[in-house]
Amino acid sequence: MRDGQIEYRTMEHVDKPLELVPEQMFDRIAKHISSVEKNFRETKRMQEKFRKLMDDWKYVPAGRIFTGRARDRI
Repeated sequence: MRDGQIEYRTMEHVDKPLELVPEQMFDRIAKHISSVEKNFRETKRMQEKFRKLMDDWKYVPAGRIFTGRARDRI
């Protein structure tokens, strides 16, 4: 904790993150958003486009989109 206090929890109460760095999250979001395209080539093109936009901070989805999109659990 910020005040130096240590909290102990059992493993079942610890939630493992999907990603460890923002770039991994950007990849997941770009892949999911582009998945609506009809063909593979267009899907890959749009995935790269969304990924580049997120890298440049020109496209920033809301926090709940980053958190929940393309996850197995809600």
